Amino acid sequence: MKKQKKIKIIKISVILFIVCILHFLGVLGSIEGKINYFLNPLFSFFYRAGSEINLIYTQQKEKRNIGDLLQECQKETERLLAENIKLKILEEENEKLRKYLDFKKKNDFGYVLANVISRSDIITYSNFNQFLLIDKGANDGIKKDLIVVNEEGIVIGKVIDVKEHISKIALTINPDCKIAATILNEKKTSGIVEGELGLTIKMNFIPQTEDLKIGDIVITSGLEESVPRGLVIGRISQIKRESNEVWQNAILEPIVNFDNLTIVAIVKPKLSIN
Repeated sequence: MKKQKKIKIIKISVILFIVCILHFLGVLGSIEGKINYFLNPLFSFFYRAGSEINLIYTQQKEKRNIGDLLQECQKETERLLAENIKLKILEEENEKLRKYLDFKKKNDFGYVLANVISRSDIITYSNFNQFLLIDKGANDGIKKDLIVVNEEGIVIGKVIDVKEHISKIALTINPDCKIAATILNEKKTSGIVEGELGLTIKMNFIPQTEDLKIGDIVITSGLEESVPRGLVIGRISQIKRESNEVWQNAILEPIVNFDNLTIVAIVKPKLSIN
């Protein structure tokens, strides 16, 4: 058996040797051409199949790369948007602080800046549009009945409750907010301003003999110990007068947009500054 295997191996080796010699001598050229002729379609098929497979793989890889790139772009866009919002908020707050500084320079009284932390009572969440809660309290020198203004120095309300680190402000449209006021007319008419139904501001107890005009500005009168004179409260938008009544009333249009309040100033009269 071993001898037969050796004989077969020798025969095959001899045949391959002869084929190689014939190939180099060019004797097998016509036969190889015919073989290539019949095998070319098969080679072409495998070549095209390989090319298509490679193309599909490349396209899928590119799609994955594009998908990853789009995802990265989306994340970068979200990051830049968040940064822009933070910068915008910071810019707005800086602008408000600059205005508060200007307001302080123009007046002879001090104030305490506070952040708005809620638009309603934390416990009941009631009267959403009538109250503010701020992050300053008795430990910061805040007292009940102090007046509160925005960055323009416009009155927005009055402190009605004080805890150690928190205070509650009744907005000028709140019936709990009552302020002694003066109309900037010829007679400097005085009266009491208070909120009405959480929507408008009403000035009561104005004598019928007083001449009021739409557009007259109403300011704090300074008759309250804790409230300085001259802070703008609002502008008269409507006058209510009854012929058989002793008093007439004026409806004031708030000058402040209460929805935009984020930082407020609690005014401290000069005598109360520590």
